[in-house]
Amino acid sequence: MPRQYLVHSLRDNSKPPERASTSRDVSGPTGRMVYQTSRRFARRNDAGPVSRHRKLCRRGATLRREKIYRLRNRRDLSRGSEAAFGSAAISVTQVEFKEPTFQPIADETGLKEICRLEFVGLPHLTEDNNLLKTLILVGQVVAVLNVITTSGADAAQASLNFAGTAFSPGSTVKANVPLSAQEKSLAAQGGNVVPPNAVAVLATPANFDPRKSWPVLVVCSTSDFKRQNRDDLVQFYRTVGLAEGWVLLAGDGPQHARNDTAAWRGAMTLAAVGALHRSFPGSEKWPVACAGFSGGGKGVGYVAPLLARNGCRIAGIYMTGANEDHLSDGYARIQPGENFLRTPIYIGAGHDDRIATVEQQYTVAGSIKRTGFNRMRIGTFRGGHEVNDGQTSVALRWFRELVK
Repeated sequence: MPRQYLVHSLRDNSKPPERASTSRDVSGPTGRMVYQTSRRFARRNDAGPVSRHRKLCRRGATLRREKIYRLRNRRDLSRGSEAAFGSAAISVTQVEFKEPTFQPIADETGLKEICRLEFVGLPHLTEDNNLLKTLILVGQVVAVLNVITTSGADAAQASLNFAGTAFSPGSTVKANVPLSAQEKSLAAQGGNVVPPNAVAVLATPANFDPRKSWPVLVVCSTSDFKRQNRDDLVQFYRTVGLAEGWVLLAGDGPQHARNDTAAWRGAMTLAAVGALHRSFPGSEKWPVACAGFSGGGKGVGYVAPLLARNGCRIAGIYMTGANEDHLSDGYARIQPGENFLRTPIYIGAGHDDRIATVEQQYTVAGSIKRTGFNRMRIGTFRGGHEVNDGQTSVALRWFRELVK
């Protein structure tokens, strides 16, 4: 059997399946099982603490850089069409079109232009000829509509702004965002000095239009190796997230915290979410999922309930490589409400993970289930302590299906 990802629903007494390519339904004969081809990379030590294509330990210098790279989603670029004027054949003669000339006019929107079409080659047709009048009228209407539509779309894209920083769809933008009184209070826990602002990073698909509703993936990283949330956004989730049609968001401090607590991460994430809501009216209704790897998989146990408590519509929690259950504690401490127990939870576990073994991650899943969360899946893949692109895709698609 080819390499597969096995995804199971869970029950309270969940146990890990035998390590085999065949599936095991841990919730009964009617449980679901999802298969997907693995995206593999050659590496010498697949059982190491971190796989080669998602390695943490050798990228310390690179991860501390503040540079954010622009990314176009090549998997899901929308293909627009270009309107072209050609020759129009009629029964009486050949009509030749000149290149259209544009005469801008001022109006209340500033977006409209009039396109004037000049016809040549018709000296024998008079102005009162009905055919000519009709042809001119139709040509002008079509041209004006085309110009207005194109100009409106271009103007909308050119005017995109996130927290005072202009950007275009398909890019990754970084902006300084203010901290509210609540966020400053959270950031100060553990003796931290409250920074003057937070730093938010936003990545959008190439066809991003803020007038539509978009699912948002909020990223939480481990504090090991002095990683920031935006590091994981760019390296672990951006490629797949954009391909699946998600907006990605991360919030950090301008410098590393002296005591990198869950409260600090929560404060910076809340500030980034607040900037999103202020930048795009209506985005407070967009569904939000939280993703975390390793220590970030523990951190989302506090960040997700905090966002829910502050009015976010939580659509899913995606954890990979987490060997302890912090979601149950986060739910008890933050008290986001009983409806939060219906949040879909997806756990991705690598067969060769030696830091968070498959057995440990099944134990985490069982603990979360006993707390009362009733929509959960766990997927296994051939790999180590890593974020697996295939599992990310499966999780995001599942979350999106549930909010339709």
